[in-house]
Amino acid sequence: MAKPSKPAPKSKPKAAAAKAKPAPKAAASKAATPSKTAGAPKPAKRVKAPPPPPIVTLARAALGQRVDAPQVRSLLGAVRLGPLPGSTPNSAVAHVQDETLGLELAATFFLRTRTHFPPKREGPRWANWLSQVTFTEGWKGALPEALSFALKEKALAAQGFVQVPRGRGLVWAKKLDGGLMLHADWRDEKRVSLRVDEEVDFITRFPLDTGLRDGRHLVGVEDAFLAAWAGLSGVLRADRLSNDALTALRDRRVSPLGFLEGPLGGVLWSGDLEPAKVDFFQKYYRGVGAADDFRFGKDAAAVFGKLNQHRAQTEALTADSWAAYDALAPKLTQRLTEWNRARL
Repeated sequence: MAKPSKPAPKSKPKAAAAKAKPAPKAAASKAATPSKTAGAPKPAKRVKAPPPPPIVTLARAALGQRVDAPQVRSLLGAVRLGPLPGSTPNSAVAHVQDETLGLELAATFFLRTRTHFPPKREGPRWANWLSQVTFTEGWKGALPEALSFALKEKALAAQGFVQVPRGRGLVWAKKLDGGLMLHADWRDEKRVSLRVDEEVDFITRFPLDTGLRDGRHLVGVEDAFLAAWAGLSGVLRADRLSNDALTALRDRRVSPLGFLEGPLGGVLWSGDLEPAKVDFFQKYYRGVGAADDFRFGKDAAAVFGKLNQHRAQTEALTADSWAAYDALAPKLTQRLTEWNRARL
């Protein structure tokens, strides 16, 4: 009898079919969930403020400006100094300073430049201009032109500084661009001054409406004789006068005072003179480094008896005439000759 056959064994399901693998979380969530930052504005980058301009740069921009100008206010704000008080004919220079900081600012109503002349009166006040910024040895910042208080005078000379009269002595000076001058005063306490490049004012005849001169027209006529002599003696710069003005002076078609007030504009300053003759005027007119008897004022008083400014209201004044000029002119020529000899 045949044995019954065994049933075929059941096949085991494959592991892959029994349980499906879950999809990767990253792939599933990426498609389903939007980005948290999508569409949000990016934060703005912080821009660093530029460093403030150096004090020397602010000073250069402010010099020669009115004391209420933005450039001067910027300088004062940067060094935390108060406003400059106004100067007047009774107090020709106004100062504001901080000794601890080592800084001093000066303003004046009378800047000796053609741009700022004559002084401007505005009601009861005078227009004031920033004239000088001075750094003393307490100053810790940079100095103009990379100067140092440790420099010796020989080093100043090597950098183009020359000695010029200042007050009762000499300081080292150097012309800069922009109508500025740099002074290094090494006499006592060392001081470096950045200042407006002013002329030396030998003769200044202010307009009457400024109230800065005697109302008597002939006061100062002696200065007019000196100015006319300078024009006739080659002491003025060769290009200072037009041909017409020089011809009128030579032909005496204008009085000495008319010449001073007309072609010279009321002033005879260092910029009007031949450069080599500035020293003559420094010594003879201002008495800088000259003997006591080498003085224009003394010579004029000796010729006319008195200067008009010293005459009483009832006294007769020296006239604005060529006769009076002729009385003084030989003495002026003699003094120029003496000065020339002393230079040899």
